[in-house]
Amino acid sequence: MSETTTIVPLSESRYAAIERFRTNIGAEFAVLLLADEFGRKTDLSVSYAVGVEESCLQGVRHEFPYDNAVDAPCSYFDQIGADLAQRCGVTSKLGWRMLSYNSPVASHGETFVGAVFYPGSYDDDAGTHLAADLLCRDVEINRLIGAQEAIRSAQRIVQTTQMQEAQIIAAIAEVVKDSINCENFFICERDGVNGWKLIGHPDRRVEFFQPNVAFEVSERVRTIDSYGQGTEGLFVPIHRPFVKLEARPFERATEFVDTIKSKQYTQKAIIFSGRRPSRYLQEAFSHSDRRLCNRVFYSIQSSLASSEYQEKTNWTMKAMLKIGDGVFPSFSVLKEILAGFDRSFSSVGVLRVLRDGEDVNSTIDADYDASVYDRDYESRILKDYLNVFYQANDGEAPDGVFIGLDKAPGFMRLEFHFSSHLNETRIFVVKCDDDGVPEGALRGLIHFFTELHVRHKRSAFLIERADYITQVRHVLVHHLSATLNALSSIQSTWRMSAKDDKLWSEMRKDQDFTRFLDSSVANLTRASKLLELGRFIVDKISPKSLNRKGLNIVAIIEDTFKVLIWNREQRKLTVRAKVKGHPPSIMNGDEELLRIAIINLVDNAIKYSAVGREVFWEVEFRPSTYLFRITSHGDPIQTGDKASLINTRFRAKQLDHLNQRHGTGWGLPVTNKILQAHSPQCRLEFETIVDPMEPNNSRNVFYFEMPYRTGTVIQSVE
Repeated sequence: MSETTTIVPLSESRYAAIERFRTNIGAEFAVLLLADEFGRKTDLSVSYAVGVEESCLQGVRHEFPYDNAVDAPCSYFDQIGADLAQRCGVTSKLGWRMLSYNSPVASHGETFVGAVFYPGSYDDDAGTHLAADLLCRDVEINRLIGAQEAIRSAQRIVQTTQMQEAQIIAAIAEVVKDSINCENFFICERDGVNGWKLIGHPDRRVEFFQPNVAFEVSERVRTIDSYGQGTEGLFVPIHRPFVKLEARPFERATEFVDTIKSKQYTQKAIIFSGRRPSRYLQEAFSHSDRRLCNRVFYSIQSSLASSEYQEKTNWTMKAMLKIGDGVFPSFSVLKEILAGFDRSFSSVGVLRVLRDGEDVNSTIDADYDASVYDRDYESRILKDYLNVFYQANDGEAPDGVFIGLDKAPGFMRLEFHFSSHLNETRIFVVKCDDDGVPEGALRGLIHFFTELHVRHKRSAFLIERADYITQVRHVLVHHLSATLNALSSIQSTWRMSAKDDKLWSEMRKDQDFTRFLDSSVANLTRASKLLELGRFIVDKISPKSLNRKGLNIVAIIEDTFKVLIWNREQRKLTVRAKVKGHPPSIMNGDEELLRIAIINLVDNAIKYSAVGREVFWEVEFRPSTYLFRITSHGDPIQTGDKASLINTRFRAKQLDHLNQRHGTGWGLPVTNKILQAHSPQCRLEFETIVDPMEPNNSRNVFYFEMPYRTGTVIQSVE
């Protein structure tokens, strides 16, 4: 559990400080006035009093018409003293001390803190000087300590919790509320250009004291209820990175993301409303309260932005689950997904792009919202984008997501073109009701469509691969059958010629014999070319030859277990999986080679598992790498076998000797070559966990750690 800190309100510490001052100088009472910005001017506000009836001083303020404390004459403080004496029912003159503090964090000069008043005259008393100086230091240092404790508590909430952004903001607001001795707080959001509405409180409205508020720092406000009753409040803006949407031509998603420019913008704010009953004699929140709020929320701006992006990334993962087994989501599902990124993403349309040779046409998908288009949108995108796009690429479409922005009357269109070599592609047109969005929401939306494109590519690839395998199988069967028939036809003659020299001599002259042999060699050569992709078994894999593209390692592993389901069921094995951490926005590699590496590891685990046991696989997403482990139950692997395991033709023992499958010993060496081609520091590792009670039924764990961006060096490997 994380350590919790009890926040002591500033009012308590300051009251204790003025009480110590009164005790130290032996005065009947003491009144502390603190310099405070009220509106656009500075006041001396009666803040705390001890030894006197507090109600007579409630809300008393004195305007401070000077630029700095040294300009204020003694007569100014004498007048304040006379007013306070009258309010307290004292006939004698009050003594006073001006409070200023040479702060170590001040940029220049001394900080004017305020003044303290008390009965009698102790101006020349060294003890009074010292007591006033200690009071001043207590007040100012407690300000710094209070702000620092609040900042630490806020940062602890951000760093140690797994809450969503709204929950984080509410938890931090709770900390600040206690720090400034506040009764309540409300979350509000922008309503129009300068309007604000309180979330969950439609019966309340916000009223600003100052016109033309820039919403850059905290401001004094009043919250007005349905009866017209107002309560003093403090408006604290929450600044977030915001992207202004302007028309842009289509460009690759990576280039679009690299050129995103954001600025600070206030979409949400917190209003702290009403003071708790305390020793503080002012109803309004002080400048110290406003400064504490500014410091706390400024200190967590970057953390909140990161939290927002992480939240949108998590929403992308949930969105992919909502889609289910389908490639593209339905309109209702997609609309719900878009609203999860930002409410301004209100609808979506789909254009189907059809290519027939050099002809390019498009049609509006009736299953989605057609109202997102203008009358001329379809013809305009054909002329200005699609025709130019395919002509620039000589009729071939580069693979990837291309993003554009188009301005429409009253809203913006975010366009996502899923470009590929297929004859039919799609353009998703997202309607955005505002001309700007939070940066995290925009990046999250781009991430979602990038993931959707990867899913689409994987589906298209599986279809193409199935067609390819069917064709290859047909061709291989044809060539191998022809070879078998040819060799079978000469098999008996060959055997007889081995015992008869005359028959051997005649057979060598037989043209059919030569033709059958030549045909067999030719057919096997053709079959060998079809299997040319397997050359990496004996050859070194060059990192430069890798086809590095975006991939989803979890999906690859899940696909592998589907491929090997018959092997698993034959041995009556159960499979358990665990995914830890959050996947990155970008992960690349040669997917085809990594699939081979994964299938070798999974096949190895299944092959050497005891019948009826469990195979467990795990993916852990770390800051810059992911770790894959697969665990099976079998004979323990000896430490000395480690080097042999990654050498060809080595096979491990089978626990129950029931596995009749013949292995080649190529699997793990090929896997290790593939891993090292991706990253020089990435190697196939293993460990054996021996059960003392069942030494012949130990857990064998194979694992590797791979960078998200392959070709980089791993920072740490466990």
